[in-house]
Amino acid sequence: MVLIIAYLVQNIMVTFAIERFMRVFFEKVRTRRVIILLSYLFYFIASSLSFLLLNIPIINLLISFLTFFLITLNYESYMAKRLFAMISVFLFLFTIEILVAVTYEPDHVTLFTGAAISDSLLHLFAGFLACLLPLSLQKFKNIRRNRTIPIHWVSVIFVPALSIPIISLLISLRYIPQLVSIFIVVMLFGINLSAIYLHDAISKALEDRYKAILDARGKEYYISQCEIMQESIDKLKSFRHDTKIHLATLKEFAIQENNSEVVGYIALLIGDIEKSEVYSDTGNLAFDSIINYKLRNAISNDIKLNLEVFVPPVLNFEIIDIVTILGNILDNALDAIEHLEEKWITLNIQHDKGVLLIKSENPFAGMISFEDANESKISSTKQSDDHGYGLKNIRRSVENYNGDFNISIIDNVFSASVLIFSKG
Repeated sequence: MVLIIAYLVQNIMVTFAIERFMRVFFEKVRTRRVIILLSYLFYFIASSLSFLLLNIPIINLLISFLTFFLITLNYESYMAKRLFAMISVFLFLFTIEILVAVTYEPDHVTLFTGAAISDSLLHLFAGFLACLLPLSLQKFKNIRRNRTIPIHWVSVIFVPALSIPIISLLISLRYIPQLVSIFIVVMLFGINLSAIYLHDAISKALEDRYKAILDARGKEYYISQCEIMQESIDKLKSFRHDTKIHLATLKEFAIQENNSEVVGYIALLIGDIEKSEVYSDTGNLAFDSIINYKLRNAISNDIKLNLEVFVPPVLNFEIIDIVTILGNILDNALDAIEHLEEKWITLNIQHDKGVLLIKSENPFAGMISFEDANESKISSTKQSDDHGYGLKNIRRSVENYNGDFNISIIDNVFSASVLIFSKG
């Protein structure tokens, strides 16, 4: 009975170790949290029943392998990586049991059955050791991403380092009742879990705080950039106004002096100034700045524009998201028509009752390929690889508002439409 209890506790540890290994091997989940929890519970129940009722090594391995494969389906990846993760984890768990058995019960190790551990404490010790590697790998992975604060490693390293000699001492002290020893090991495991989750919670809180600071600085940067662009547009408008007056005065002087060449030249300059446009003058800092800045060279590049921008001066959308969405839409359109003979861009922006619609069209000679069914990965065959990343950035900002982003190509016309909803 004691051995059964020890095995079940060890299997809980192994299941926890597998869960931590999955965090190391896979970046994103594809199913709901409740399904993930049920898959781990199913693995624990199936492997436990297989050991307790059958206890045939090859069948135990097969059941564990199949249920483990079901766990990997919760994560976004390809088949080769799933198989690699499964084989790696099983080899690690098998190696741990072999090492524990060779160290404490060398007579129970055989070529075909592996380690047949009979001591209950050794089962727990093997399970405890199985948890250490994925935890170490995960923490190392976090360090490479600068997500872990070094001072918190005191608890993560010190607690397991102290627990291992305590368990080894319990194994050597045979006069302590096994149930008491099992209870002590379980308590040590609980303390390690508490230290781990406390460390993760503190690291996550610090990471969120750091991210919030970066987001705030990013917003300030975008706002300052928009203000600089808008200031440049305002100066340009003022310069146009004053320059036209000065040139008109000079033109009158030239007429009075009957100098036809000077009159013609000044008339040409006035015409060029009148051709320069301020394309958006809604009073909205983000929209006016981005549109006027991105399209500032439209006339010199012979680009025909059809713009309809109707937005209020103040909108309940983050300026960083507006800059990302509209900036990338215009960048993609300008890139697409750069080397075409026919150059035109149609941009329609409407806002009504908290709903913002942005739609653009332009000629397009390339191709868009969708790398998966949900269009989460988009690439372009045009020369610049930034096109795909621009579309991904648009989609990421649109998702912040539970909105909709669609692109299409019909008769060599590229269309992009964004529909987002105000949070307030």
